[in-house]
Amino acid sequence: MESKNVIITGASGWLGMELIAFLQGQFGDSVLKNIYPISHSASEINFGFGRVKSYKFDEMKDIENAILYHFAFITKDKVANFNDENYINANLEIRNKVESLIEKNDIKSMFYASSGAVYQRGTHDLVSNKSDIYAYCKLLDEEFFKNFCVKKDIKLLTARIFSLIGKFINKNGVFALQNDRAS
Repeated sequence: MESKNVIITGASGWLGMELIAFLQGQFGDSVLKNIYPISHSASEINFGFGRVKSYKFDEMKDIENAILYHFAFITKDKVANFNDENYINANLEIRNKVESLIEKNDIKSMFYASSGAVYQRGTHDLVSNKSDIYAYCKLLDEEFFKNFCVKKDIKLLTARIFSLIGKFINKNGVFALQNDRAS
């Protein structure tokens, strides 16, 4: 792990914080010098083991031999705060920052966290229009990063993450573990 650098977008969110805590738990405090968390909302992130400095997108340049974990996205709970055009543009702005980040650094591989919401509710079919703007934007990013990483010869793993509980459950009635009273 010490020879790799880890860049994490959305580092102050749930997935980003869990990844940092996991890496520190597996490799100890020494791994923290190889982790570059990016957060738009925090200059440092607090953990039980201490505080970790976070960066802005434009501060990341010349990081060599890096793995990029891309979690930054305007989440589904924020959709109501935007009209469709502004929501799409806000997520395109994040995508453009990630593209620039990749251009300025030596990214060897990338993990992109997509969403199970890309499937039409109750089916295996992908969302085909803007009826679910969150899912639509996730699909646009999936396609963009697939093509961009091929062009840049970057290994890409895209994971569609499903919400099994809560008000954003992706496929109510499909999972063995779920909360039918999601609020």
